[in-house]
Amino acid sequence: MLKKFFWNLYDHLGTGIVLNLLWFLVSLPWFLAIWSAGRVLVSSFGAVGFVTALAAGFAAIWLNPATLTAMFCATRWVRYQRVERADAWRFFAAQLVPGIALSAAAALPLVILGANAAFYLRASWVPRFVGLLLAGVMLWAQIAFLLMVFWFGLNRAAGDGARLREVVRDSIVLTFRYPARSAGLFVSTFVMGAAMALTQVGLVLIAMSLAAVFAATGRRELLRAGKPERSEENPDAPEEPRTFRDLFAPWEANR
Repeated sequence: MLKKFFWNLYDHLGTGIVLNLLWFLVSLPWFLAIWSAGRVLVSSFGAVGFVTALAAGFAAIWLNPATLTAMFCATRWVRYQRVERADAWRFFAAQLVPGIALSAAAALPLVILGANAAFYLRASWVPRFVGLLLAGVMLWAQIAFLLMVFWFGLNRAAGDGARLREVVRDSIVLTFRYPARSAGLFVSTFVMGAAMALTQVGLVLIAMSLAAVFAATGRRELLRAGKPERSEENPDAPEEPRTFRDLFAPWEANR
């Protein structure tokens, strides 16, 4: 998977940077809203509020129209398909209103679960262990819901024409059928994107494109189930014949 991720990103690096710039500009209102809401959550609920702000912030960014469009392009790239500007624009236009609604719809349950966890931690009318147990249930529910949001964004961005109900169902199935892989892919994607975002320049230039290509590559490898997809241009060619050696000796790429 790592080899495919590297070459998928390498082959589309220039387009990925342009796409990331556009994503950053479109996502500015989401960043401002998340920052404002995060300050309220942290001041109200402390550490639980911080965790909730991270979870809700990720959900809101992950399902906004710009991110869905970035993942749409990334999904095409990892399938070895071309993405025309008209295709990306049509997808963005189609996701504009639904994406705004989905961002809010995904963030709100996470905030509610976090508020419940904080409430049970502070409840003096129940035994301490009961409060901790109930708060733990809320936090685990946050994790499960966050993984479903993660898969939902990738599945919706695949652009396969599935209905909303089918996308939700598939996201739930992937979360609970592959919990360890889902968590591993989510954490890796989040850490990779966050690490680039913390550089500030990376947030503007590559963070989302990097995360989108990595997540789309992971999704495709998980769903392939031993049925390799072939390049449209050359259906008989192996999926990714190149190795890292070809990076330093490109003249040997077709050896």
